[in-house]
Amino acid sequence: MLNISFNKLVEEVMSDKAARYAAIENNIRRKIGLVVCKEMKRQCISYEDMEDLMGPPASQLRRLLHDELGGQLTLYTICRALDVMGFELDFKIVPKPPKKEKK
Repeated sequence: MLNISFNKLVEEVMSDKAARYAAIENNIRRKIGLVVCKEMKRQCISYEDMEDLMGPPASQLRRLLHDELGGQLTLYTICRALDVMGFELDFKIVPKPPKKEKK
């Protein structure tokens, strides 16, 4: 029987740089998608209206709203979607916190 704690599993997965970067990308995509989705509801913009406003390809909107996983979601697409709703992208780059020493 496999006995591994969830925290240990997360620690092992996150020690893999590719997995960690994918998790960061997914988290950013999810957060932006939530903002876009909430704003679409607030402004009464339907999915179809948003597709028309953004223009093709529609797959980019599906990726942005997390309806479709994978594929490349570009900053251009994110900025285009935000611009349609009257927003702009602003982010900051911060230093990593110091690593904790293992006991």
